[in-house]
Amino acid sequence: MDHVDTPMSREVTHFIKLISGVAVFFGVTFFIVSICMGYAIIDAALFLIGIIVANVPEGLLVTFTVILALTAKRMASKNCLVRQLHAVETLGSCSVICSDKTGTLTQNKMTASHMWFSNRIVEAAKDAQDFDPKDKGFEALARVAALCSRAKFLPDQENLPVQDRQVNGDASESAILRNMEVHLGGAEKYQTERKKIFEIPFNSSNKWQLSIHEIPDDSRYLMVMKVRIL
Repeated sequence: MDHVDTPMSREVTHFIKLISGVAVFFGVTFFIVSICMGYAIIDAALFLIGIIVANVPEGLLVTFTVILALTAKRMASKNCLVRQLHAVETLGSCSVICSDKTGTLTQNKMTASHMWFSNRIVEAAKDAQDFDPKDKGFEALARVAALCSRAKFLPDQENLPVQDRQVNGDASESAILRNMEVHLGGAEKYQTERKKIFEIPFNSSNKWQLSIHEIPDDSRYLMVMKVRIL
């Protein structure tokens, strides 16, 4: 991969070239003036070298390194680890910072916010429930959401709030399971009463999941299917 100079590196390079040009110009000028004034060539050469060396900023790189190190130390005190000093150089010109959301901006915990059934959208939170749990549309939605899932609560969490329980399964399925646990008053009991006898798990190729269940007090079987729409 090609190396890309940072804005500060380009500015420092430009400054060094400018200072070098000025130093060489004055050095050569004083060398010529010294020769014209009758100084020996050795003395004129000493003027030339002295002026050039005097104009070279020897401590420039050290100063920039110290400044960047102090900035990185200050950022570390704010829980921001800087692995490479040159990354600090461009922070002053940043207008947008994009970062990985998982575990950074969020807690990596999905929650269901709304449900759609019977041609309307309702809030999923139990305390904001504005629908009849016996609504045929909700019953159909809950049946698929609870049964067409491979997510399971970890054992010995009955005393914890539903949203704090750990789930073994996909993040989206875990959110649906927690939601159904709230609205059905026990999603796993609902699943146990409708035993799964066949399943085609979800995968990234077909983007759907299918399962077949027994129906209590009925000789027929129930097939439920979940499709992910991108």
